[in-house]
Amino acid sequence: MNNPYGPVPPPPAGGATSTLDANQKTVLGCGVMAAVGLVLVLVAGACSPDPVVKESAVPGPTVTVTARETVTAAPAAAMPEVVGATFADAQRRTGALTDDGMTAYSAYADVDLPTDHSDWTVCFQSPAGGTAPLPRQTALTVHLVAAGTKCPAEQGTKLHKPKPAPKPKPKPTPTPAPDDEDDSSSSTGGGGGGSAYYRNCDAARAAGAAPVRRGDPGYGRHLDRDGDGVACE
Repeated sequence: MNNPYGPVPPPPAGGATSTLDANQKTVLGCGVMAAVGLVLVLVAGACSPDPVVKESAVPGPTVTVTARETVTAAPAAAMPEVVGATFADAQRRTGALTDDGMTAYSAYADVDLPTDHSDWTVCFQSPAGGTAPLPRQTALTVHLVAAGTKCPAEQGTKLHKPKPAPKPKPKPTPTPAPDDEDDSSSSTGGGGGGSAYYRNCDAARAAGAAPVRRGDPGYGRHLDRDGDGVACE
């Protein structure tokens, strides 16, 4: 059988025997080359950039997401303040709050509300301003005064003061019938003639007529204090 590695060299001179045979040398050379190749591979791996790791997506369970629309509740309607505004403006500001509209009355009990009161001023309102929530079926009412008229302190007050009742005329005092006895005039007495009148007893005495009896000229009840028919006794 022929040697595949070629002829075997002769032994060295002097008769010394070689420590390694040809097969061992060949194996040693191959081992050295393999070690060097491994070192080169390690050095190349250390100098190369980081390897890119590809991850494959793993199918998972299907998740269904339902989108829900967020609805913001509308703020509750509130009654606006309309006192001081005209009726037309109050209607405009409250028209969207109720289906029944707005009812108007006169603020004064003795003043009638005309058919056209759009320019009349609001003095009182119901519900009051700021009332909330305000259902659409709420009845809105206002009390008005004519433009330029002052609002009353309370609704239903009378604007015009009542006229005072005329004072009754006093009944005339009846005049008493004249008393014949009080009449100071009488028929003419002797001596002088004509009627006589004495204001008091001094005048009767000065005339020389005292005492004056009933029926004598100048007799009067104002002279006869005791009423016995004899005056200026």
